Amino acid sequence: IKNFIDKEKRIDLGGLKIDEGIDLFIKYASAYESHFTDKTNTNIQDLLKTIVTKTGGHPLSLEILAKTYDGGGETELKEISETLGKERDDPTGSEERLQNLHSCFNYSIEKLDSDLQKLLPSLTIFQSPFTSEAVEKIFDIPDSDPLLKKLFNKSLLSRIEGDQDG
Repeated sequence: IKNFIDKEKRIDLGGLKIDEGIDLFIKYASAYESHFTDKTNTNIQDLLKTIVTKTGGHPLSLEILAKTYDGGGETELKEISETLGKERDDPTGSEERLQNLHSCFNYSIEKLDSDLQKLLPSLTIFQSPFTSEAVEKIFDIPDSDPLLKKLFNKSLLSRIEGDQDG
């Protein structure tokens, strides 16, 4: 990433260490925590290490992937790992980390059901926070709360608490 301001100082933030990244993944995949408690299952541990390495320990990438994890064990973890491409010696470069984050978002979106895949890009019409009522009126959806909650739970939307005006 280029420095566009002459006096801009770039600060490279390293990713999480392998153990920290694994712990974070398990935290966000908490519904399936029992899948990860057996430390003797080296296949699962190795796959988690690979995922953390391929993401460069990027916390948002790990959060998105973990919240997409659907309890598929080794098979699903291998699929996640393969989605991230080849393992590289230095996945912490800015360009590479952005590519990996992009891959994480793509994987998560591909795993959504078709209704959510259609709704998510449509939500980009909103230039500021929006209510579920606005989604219902604009997109003619009778009850958008469950759909929005699913997107929120997958870390594809964030919630901003409103004040008395909304």
